Amino acid sequence: MNLGLAGARVLVTGGASNIGRGIVHGFAAEGARIMVADIDGPQAEKVAEESERLGAEAVLTSVGDLTEPQVPERIVSEMTAAWGGVDCLVNNAGWSVPCFLAEDTDRTRWQRLVEVNVFASVATTQAVLSSMVDSGVGSIVFVASDAAFGQIRQAVYGATKAAV
Repeated sequence: MNLGLAGARVLVTGGASNIGRGIVHGFAAEGARIMVADIDGPQAEKVAEESERLGAEAVLTSVGDLTEPQVPERIVSEMTAAWGGVDCLVNNAGWSVPCFLAEDTDRTRWQRLVEVNVFASVATTQAVLSSMVDSGVGSIVFVASDAAFGQIRQAVYGATKAAV
């Protein structure tokens, strides 16, 4: 399939595994330039190597926790230095540990879910906006979950994905 994405500059957060890996592979097959941003460096490198074999024009990796101040900006700066900007952001990074709401009393875990699933996407979006505005184009995708529609085992996670 040719979606006209050859050479597109694409940032995929949480791109080193699961859904993110599939997203990266899809862009690779289109010949895009891809930044795989993830907290897991070795896995990000593995996905980068796979993506080059699948036809990506170029692949970079950036390791960091998107909930930490300045990490989204650093990743976007690395991409901009290499390729002059960002055409597409896929906010895929996410985290979940299923637990029944009545038993899920760990407020620190709830806060981590909100940080990873909501605030990291907002911060990364803010980091790419100036590049997209400057170039006059851009696409931003937020990956949510059907848990947003209510799953008793994932109530807090579902709330974060509803927010997305």
